[in-house]
Amino acid sequence: MTYTKFATLAAALAIASAPALPAPPSRCTDIPISYTFLSTTVAPAAIWNDVASAYTAPDVGNIGIHRCSGTYDATMAMARSKRSVWMQVPAPIPGSIIVAGPPSFAGGAAFLTQPFFNVRNVLMSGSITSTSPATDFYTHLAVNSFSGPDGNSYLFDFFPDVCPGDLPCATDMDQRSDLYMNSPVEASWVKVHFMPPPNPTQPWSLSNTAKWLVDGETPDAPSGSYQRGTLYNLGRSGGHQGQYSMPFQILITALGPI
Repeated sequence: MTYTKFATLAAALAIASAPALPAPPSRCTDIPISYTFLSTTVAPAAIWNDVASAYTAPDVGNIGIHRCSGTYDATMAMARSKRSVWMQVPAPIPGSIIVAGPPSFAGGAAFLTQPFFNVRNVLMSGSITSTSPATDFYTHLAVNSFSGPDGNSYLFDFFPDVCPGDLPCATDMDQRSDLYMNSPVEASWVKVHFMPPPNPTQPWSLSNTAKWLVDGETPDAPSGSYQRGTLYNLGRSGGHQGQYSMPFQILITALGPI
């Protein structure tokens, strides 16, 4: 046997006897979703769709459930996108103007704007999967960086401190800590109803998918209204601009397996 043939045979035997390499880990992917604002049941909605269709990529940006980062937040960024939401801010809850405000548009007409929505930890830190039963829990919501009719940028915070205790409360990796966030009264939680796929053992499809109903209709006992949110003017001389009743409902639909 020539040296060349021997070397070829040895190489082939070495390859054949080498242990198999483990498969590379599957790449993490976030969960594509849609947002739809629904009619409320206990008070007129303060936030609703611009048109009847759901909000999806590519018409809006950064829309998905972020499981790869470990926050499990369901976000939607509308700035400079093709879509907006209608928002109507009522007069402030009496006694809630403790720093500045209200803005000129409070108590006025509805307006189109493009917030960044962030419903926090809708997978309950990864404990919710496609085979989980229907589950109710509380979480936080930020309606951030939206433009008011006065040209200023604003934030609505729904970041209460104390869990009511009747349902689990989702943990929050990025809990806000503004001085007046829950002043003069704690803001409202949002209640989330997780609805698993109708047939979790079957392949994913649009008719067999998970959904989350984000219910922003929490009764506000001190004022007798619903869904107390804290408004911030994000400008340099802004800050706390009072608290407002802002009822809404959001349907989040998974556009892929969870």
